[in-house]
Amino acid sequence: MNKNQKIISVVSLLIILIVAGVLIFNNNKSDKTNGENKVILPKENAAAKDELDKGVQELLNVIKSKGLKNKTFELKNNTFIGDEISITSELPKEGKIIVSDSGETSLALKNDYYCATKETIDSNITMTNRIYDCNIATVSSCFKYKKDGTNATITYYEGGVNCPKDVIIPTTIKGLLVTKISNQVFAYKELTSAYIPTSVNHIDFMAFNNNNFPNNKAFIFQRKEDGSIDSTKIVSYAGKNRDRVIIPNGVKRISDAAFMNSRIKEIVIPSSIIEIGNNAFAANELTKINIPTSVKKIGYAAFNENKLDNASAFIYKLNDGVEDKKVLISYGGKEKTNVIIPNNVQTIGVYAFSGTYLKSVIIPNSVVKIMASAFESNQLIDGSVTIDNPRGSVEIDESAFNNNGLDYISKIEPKYLK
Repeated sequence: MNKNQKIISVVSLLIILIVAGVLIFNNNKSDKTNGENKVILPKENAAAKDELDKGVQELLNVIKSKGLKNKTFELKNNTFIGDEISITSELPKEGKIIVSDSGETSLALKNDYYCATKETIDSNITMTNRIYDCNIATVSSCFKYKKDGTNATITYYEGGVNCPKDVIIPTTIKGLLVTKISNQVFAYKELTSAYIPTSVNHIDFMAFNNNNFPNNKAFIFQRKEDGSIDSTKIVSYAGKNRDRVIIPNGVKRISDAAFMNSRIKEIVIPSSIIEIGNNAFAANELTKINIPTSVKKIGYAAFNENKLDNASAFIYKLNDGVEDKKVLISYGGKEKTNVIIPNNVQTIGVYAFSGTYLKSVIIPNSVVKIMASAFESNQLIDGSVTIDNPRGSVEIDESAFNNNGLDYISKIEPKYLK
């Protein structure tokens, strides 16, 4: 997800090894069955678990006894690459050991069945069968989380100087399996990449928006129940690229607020898209849009607060792909004063003009209904909204003009021309 395509792709590779009929995967974790990516966990193997634990413990003991510092060791195919540590136990199949200049050790080592990890600040070793997520994760002190039984939802990422811009989200935190990422957790952190483990089966809205990911990682896709990637649904854009963002062909759905507040100047929407969520492209710098005919549904406020010209500023409801110009659902125009709503509009939808910095607007006599929060959070004052109809002839929700004025807290009254 570089605005250059915000998405941290955990690329699904098919690596099937047949060992006594057991499917084992590499670092990327996916097996294609019936055309779908599925995460397959290795079966329990007590001997393999004991063997890995014994090797890891001996490695740690040797590091401590020799007083090693400021060292990095790498293993592949049960062999050290470069610097070595001699032990009598069988070496793990692959992984990495990092010894800091103060002698603290962090590691991620695995065999075909288990992964052993250890944080620098934590003396405990965590053992799981998630071998495809066997990485030295970002330290747990960088995260806040909410416990949900034996699982954890990440609710905050610290960022700052003590937490890296290249985030590796842990599979477990304090023994809890990380399964969810809350909204906006990693947004606005100037991150350059993020590894999402396959334990995660849900990513909430705007989770990674407005970061500096490269193009090939800029788009963050939703996860399925088994932790595999749903490449048909973009949930967040984390890319550095703001100029011309091309959504990959094959994507079908843009989740709520997926591209919101990302300072994007141009967006290319492919003909594979069938649904655009609420606030999906709101608060950007779009000067033009081309919505393909494949789109069947557009959510409320999908293009609010952009820089569209009058010809494309008004976004209408779609009824199974057919534009209904009687129902206005979003305003993305650059004009903020004396905005004239087209006289074909009968209903102004929820949040249609919300948060667009609107200063004055003229509502035609064709309008008969103004829905909840339609003009909420603008700079409207009493008299700046004119309705070309008699008082009482238009059904107006009580929240339609909330949070206006220069202070954004006033509720204003429209002016009726008849």
